[in-house]
Amino acid sequence: MHMASKYRISLGEQHHCGEIASIYAPYVHESVVSFEEIAPDAAEIWKRMQKVFEKHVWLVCVYDDQVAGFAY
Repeated sequence: MHMASKYRISLGEQHHCGEIASIYAPYVHESVVSFEEIAPDAAEIWKRMQKVFEKHVWLVCVYDDQVAGFAY
């Protein structure tokens, strides 16, 4: 019996940006893995996503209709 995965990989879209910002913020504020001092908001993530799309892809992993991760 094969069960459908609840995970889905897709291209990032503007409506994902708020969740992406929420995922990224702790890495900015609580770790040393980012050189940023202020976590970007959804509008800034969207701006960055559009820039990435000029040459590459920005992927999101969605689980149960929520962004679980992203890569670019």
